[in-house]
Amino acid sequence: MKRSVLFMALVFALAPAPARAHTLLSELIVKMLLSDIVLAPPSGPFQSHEAHFRPILGTGEVASGFDVNQLEIPLAINATIISQLSSVPLGSSSGGFAYSFDPALGTFSRESRSFGSTFAERALTAGRGKWNLGFNFQRATFDTLEGKGLDNGDVRVYLVHQDCCGERSAPGSPPDPFFEGDVIENRLSLRLTSSVFSAYANYGVTDRLDVGLLVPYVTIRMRAQADAHIIRLATSDIPTIHSFDGHGSSEDVITESSSAEGIGDILLRGKLRVFDAAGGGIAAALDLRLPTGDSEQLLGSGGVQTKVSFIGSMAAGPFAPHVNIGYTFSNGHEPAPLPGPTPAVPDEISYIAGFDLVLHDRLTVSADVLGRTLRDIGRLVPVNRQFSFETRDGGFGTATFEEFSRRPGDLNQSLLATGLRFNVRGNLLLSANVLVSMSNAGLRDKITPVIGGDYSF
Repeated sequence: MKRSVLFMALVFALAPAPARAHTLLSELIVKMLLSDIVLAPPSGPFQSHEAHFRPILGTGEVASGFDVNQLEIPLAINATIISQLSSVPLGSSSGGFAYSFDPALGTFSRESRSFGSTFAERALTAGRGKWNLGFNFQRATFDTLEGKGLDNGDVRVYLVHQDCCGERSAPGSPPDPFFEGDVIENRLSLRLTSSVFSAYANYGVTDRLDVGLLVPYVTIRMRAQADAHIIRLATSDIPTIHSFDGHGSSEDVITESSSAEGIGDILLRGKLRVFDAAGGGIAAALDLRLPTGDSEQLLGSGGVQTKVSFIGSMAAGPFAPHVNIGYTFSNGHEPAPLPGPTPAVPDEISYIAGFDLVLHDRLTVSADVLGRTLRDIGRLVPVNRQFSFETRDGGFGTATFEEFSRRPGDLNQSLLATGLRFNVRGNLLLSANVLVSMSNAGLRDKITPVIGGDYSF
């Protein structure tokens, strides 16, 4: 016990101090897209339009937007990012060595030649009175959102002019007065990284029951840029009505950046082996994920999550297949960047199927398919959005641009995890893995490296 306490104390004594973020990470994208777009007062004889493309006014009031919910897409993008960042899979807390006690001989013996997988649980337990201490570190740099590149402006959000000076004759008809027919296109570029250092301890209460603790230290860094472009559908002959400098400029770049770090959501784990088989069996596990991370800074989910899992594994010589199936019940709400109802932390269905293979007495390789379904958080799908307008001389027209639209439903993701565990000496293992995304759904990092180590005694 003293060793585990010293181990955990050392981990967090060496960790960097938490950094204070200037802007809450849960609000950064919404703030940039909905309240940072400000035009300059015009230089000519026209009234000021400086805040007429801002759905969120300085007073916090939401402005109208011509048959369009201006908040829907920025909020949906934000919610997708929050749901995934705050519930990153943290890997197994079980060590690579599993023992059973022989009361006749009074000694422990290893139950498997394999060291197992970093992300999959085996039905094997540590053994009565045995400890596993370890760590995992993973760093993700996210590449795409629903298949759209995050570094090249593929994600686009369109803002329409406030309905400030007149009324439409019918829904879908051109705005009145004519200058309200312009739109602003925002091309979003996002640099988003998530680093998670997880320290864990696992203890064998009996030969069949393990209990464990996993403490993650999370660092999130976000830099967002919107390349804003005024599309003068209605005012092409009068560029000074809407401009960023008051003299006709149609281009501007808005940036927001922030970071946060600290303890994430702590996990308490228990695993009970209920059936024995050669090199494995069947086990049930219960994980309790506590809301200890700051959800407004995306370090935690904002709610209590309880995961129930069923684990099956076996061994046939050097080959050891395994499967995990789990359901996470969530209770609580995610942070909301605007006043009003807050989205619930989603339930999750998860599965892992794969194998580990003993290549040498000191080397095990593994391959797993990881799947997760975030329930009812919706999907972002590209649609063609049509804008109608009228020019100053009475000409009518429409323009069509592609933009995300939110659709209800589940978000399904799958990953391929491959790696190895190497026995350095004694009961010390080092591991190296890569997570490869196999789907375009949601927020996606193509390849995530993971390193770790554990020690059993």
